[in-house]
Amino acid sequence: MPPSEVEEHARIHGFSFPVYKDLNNEVSDRFGATATPETFVIDRAGAVRYHGYIDDSQNVARIHNQALRMALDAVMSGHAVPLPETKAFGCTIKHVRKGS
Repeated sequence: MPPSEVEEHARIHGFSFPVYKDLNNEVSDRFGATATPETFVIDRAGAVRYHGYIDDSQNVARIHNQALRMALDAVMSGHAVPLPETKAFGCTIKHVRKGS
């Protein structure tokens, strides 16, 4: 999806936060992301406080652990993240071939 479509999607859905299209896998490579969705919660100091899945199931009826929600709540309230890392699952990120 081109950046213009990402921007339009964000606008239509009323996202109140910046959306970034990682065209050359610069950010995913830097963080070691391998799947989409794969989430990272970064605090004000720039420290990664959570890395992993959003929820422990794609099926809403089977969700037992909302790890991303717990991490966001913890960071925003100044507490330790109870589960700082989980195994992300989803589609494999197709990496852009880097020039020599």
